[in-house]
Amino acid sequence: MSEAIDRDAAQTADRIVQRERRRVRTLAFLTVALWGVAALLIPSVYLPLGAKLKQLAQLTPPAPPAQMDFSKLKPGEPVSLEYRVWVLCEIATHEWIVGAGILAVALGAGLLASVCSVALALTVRRVTLRQVSTSLAEISEQLRQLRSATS
Repeated sequence: MSEAIDRDAAQTADRIVQRERRRVRTLAFLTVALWGVAALLIPSVYLPLGAKLKQLAQLTPPAPPAQMDFSKLKPGEPVSLEYRVWVLCEIATHEWIVGAGILAVALGAGLLASVCSVALALTVRRVTLRQVSTSLAEISEQLRQLRSATS
């Protein structure tokens, strides 16, 4: 009867340890993945944005769309100060909107990565304490068995 109880206790302890190991692996993977996303997020958005802005600068007509006369457009014609101001305002507006979105996503990814890091550390601590407790319980049981055998 005692052996069956010991086997059940050992199987339960093994299942708990396996579950905790899975949890640690999952949290470790999530932590690394989220920190990777946070690190690569800004370059992955800003590099295509820079290419798009360069393309826009090359293709944009020399006047605001409301005042554009396509029949008078000549290549290489100098642009007016008003047009330059219009373009800078358009670019600044779009950069602000995109920058705010990038910042929000980067902060969210960083926050999730931080939460996963803390959860991982706490889970590892809990698993370690549980393993120490299990080992101490086994040692205590062995000592009881030795005492009863010597009595």
